[in-house]
Amino acid sequence: MGQLQTSADKQQSKVLYSVPVSLNSVSQSSIYRNPQSTENLINTFDPNILTLKDAFLNSVRQYENNNFLGKKDTSKNEYKWWTYKQILKMSEKVGSAIIDKCLFNQSEDLNTVGIYAKNCLEWIVIEYACILYNYAVVAIQNNAISHIVNECNLETIFCSEELIPQIMDNENVKTIVCFSNSDQFNESYYNQLMLKGKQLIFFKDLLQQEEIHPYANIKPSSIYTICYTSGTTTTTPKGAMITHANCISSLTPFKIAKDQCNLIEFLFSQKIFD
Repeated sequence: MGQLQTSADKQQSKVLYSVPVSLNSVSQSSIYRNPQSTENLINTFDPNILTLKDAFLNSVRQYENNNFLGKKDTSKNEYKWWTYKQILKMSEKVGSAIIDKCLFNQSEDLNTVGIYAKNCLEWIVIEYACILYNYAVVAIQNNAISHIVNECNLETIFCSEELIPQIMDNENVKTIVCFSNSDQFNESYYNQLMLKGKQLIFFKDLLQQEEIHPYANIKPSSIYTICYTSGTTTTTPKGAMITHANCISSLTPFKIAKDQCNLIEFLFSQKIFD
């Protein structure tokens, strides 16, 4: 028969998640922090990793030949896999093509890349291309297409074929980069885009890029993404500007506590910090 656990034993086995680092006041409670960082917040799990570019390249160095991303071939009911090194090469090609073909949206102090698609391999490759070459990703949501496109002045959008009808009439959109292959593209969509004077480019063609540009100089304060809220608490979704430092600091607790975690819940890119 097992031993009974006393109240003292239970008390000792409790995990201390936070401690107060300030006093209570009439209008507010104490400020609480993790016991491991009462004096200063821990901003990174590695002093050499300060941006998402640092984190990605570090992973490639460690696991370059490991499978990284997989895409299901429905005709064969099996997955095709790409390694870390292969995804890096694809991201370099796409990022360099974005530069050469001017497939980004320019503003005075920020260059953005708009994406309108469901989760897919192409999305992730574009995202890493933006991380390497310092473009802020703008994910377009179904409930606020025109608002996001117009507010961010998105003239170029990377898009899944089935979603093209929802953006082709927006006057601000001049160029669409489609994830489908040219020989499989919907002819009706093509004719409508040509009539509207839109430029159509296929993602597959970007992977033929030959000249690879040097990576951009990215700071922790550089903007990684403009993430729009759902708009459920206010009538108009608002774009939160998330920096590389924000993301690295958010990853740090998981890295520190990796041996203690049994489950990590995650959301897709559009919903980060929503």
